[in-house]
This record gives sequence, C-alpha cells and structure tokens, in this order.
Amino acid sequence: MSTTNFDIKGYEKIIKDLEELSRKGVRAKNKAIKAGGEVFAEELREAIPVSEIDHEHIKDNIIVTDIKRKGGVPHVRVGANGEVGWRFHFLEFGTMFMSPVAPAQKTIQSSKTKVKQKMKDVLQKELGL
Repeated sequence: MSTTNFDIKGYEKIIKDLEELSRKGVRAKNKAIKAGGEVFAEELREAIPVSEIDHEHIKDNIIVTDIKRKGGVPHVRVGANGEVGWRFHFLEFGTMFMSPVAPAQKTIQSSKTKVKQKMKDVLQKELGL
C-alpha cells in the first residue's frame, strides 16, 4: 500500500483567516444581542403606563445591560434600574389594590418579530452577508 504526501500552500493563512472569522462572529453576535435588547427596551418603555404624579417614572429608567454570560450563553438584561426599579414588580404582577399591567410579558409577545429582525440585520451587516 502506498501513501501520498502533499503540502498545502497557505495553510497558515487559512488558519489565521478562520480564527479572525471566529472573532468577528463573536463580536457580531454580541452586537446583535445588544441591538435586540435595545429594541425590546424601546417597546417596553412604550408599554409602561405613566402616572400624573410628578416623580421619577419607571419608563424613564429602563436600561439594557452590557453582555453577560450565564452558563456560557451570552445575553443582556432589560429592566428598570435605580430608585424606581423595585416598583416595576408591582406593575408586572399587581398588588392587592391594583391589577397587574404586565408590560414585560406583553412586550415579550409583541416585540419578538422586531427583535429577531433587528438581530438578523445586525448580523448580516457585521458579517458582510
């Protein structure tokens, strides 16, 4: 049985290009996740009712975190921060004096298509597709 040997010219460049593509893919994925979070945050702001009381409102304190990882899975958190963050729970789940408004649950359902489209657009742009 005979064996054949051959050399691949440019092997190092191929490996280098694959490594760069991998890095570019990670950056693109992170940008897409952050952009999807921003779309969700904007939709959530629109879903939150505002009282007539002159104080800091929840909808003015909706933030999107930087990319976090849980179990190796990248994600962002979207929600109320600061002094008003604790009040968001009452809007979402209600109290004995108030029915739940559930802006987060409603926004999850209503914004899926917009979030996915934004993430797709960012990935296509970043990867040059």
